[in-house]
Amino acid sequence: MQRRLAKWEIAHLRQHSAELAERLEEAEKRAVEAEERANAAESACDFWHDQAVDAHNAAADATGGTPGITMDGRLVVVPAASGGLHS
Repeated sequence: MQRRLAKWEIAHLRQHSAELAERLEEAEKRAVEAEERANAAESACDFWHDQAVDAHNAAADATGGTPGITMDGRLVVVPAASGGLHS
């Protein structure tokens, strides 16, 4: 009786081990996919940031002003001062 119970326990542990290995493999696969999506999102973010900075600088160059940012985070072009301290 004890041998049969031991064999059943071993078979059960093997099955459980196989199930855990399969779950681990799936989790590792999902982790790799999530990392790839995060990297793609970061690249897209960098691209759009660069586009915004380039457009801001182009607007400043076109008007002869200086790119700036307000306290609340708005991008603005500060007009060139005429007759100021550094003229």
